Amino acid sequence: MTILHWNRALLAALACCALACAMTASSSPGQSARDDVPEEYAELTNPFEEIPSGRIRYWERQYKAQCARCHGIDGRGGGKYAAEQWVPPRNFTDSAFMATRSDGQLFYQIRSGGGERSGMPAYGPGSDISWSEEKIWKMVLFLRRFAAAPGQDE
Repeated sequence: MTILHWNRALLAALACCALACAMTASSSPGQSARDDVPEEYAELTNPFEEIPSGRIRYWERQYKAQCARCHGIDGRGGGKYAAEQWVPPRNFTDSAFMATRSDGQLFYQIRSGGGERSGMPAYGPGSDISWSEEKIWKMVLFLRRFAAAPGQDE
């Protein structure tokens, strides 16, 4: 075998390893864009109890404008740009998973973005989007509605 053949074989082997690693990282069901939520955020509770019924349409529009492109209109994680992410966007209708995430963890994810593991931008104060903390907490309430809808478990 010539050096050229060895180089091609080595390159092919490396490409296969990289693809296998990427598939493993992206297909792990428990994996999230951020699993490094600081304890002080994880322990936070949402200061808001519910979204007033007259404001649900506002939050639907906010979700569609900012979140649906990756998480899908229905919250199942199958948005237009979902396939481009290293870690698939979270399926918010998965009530078993959503029950494992505190409001503080969701707040931190939205506020800080996906970090190096995903393309999710930060939405918090000082980011390009710069949502207030109140707006982020209310989006957490809105996202919880997906898992609470009857027949939404997967």
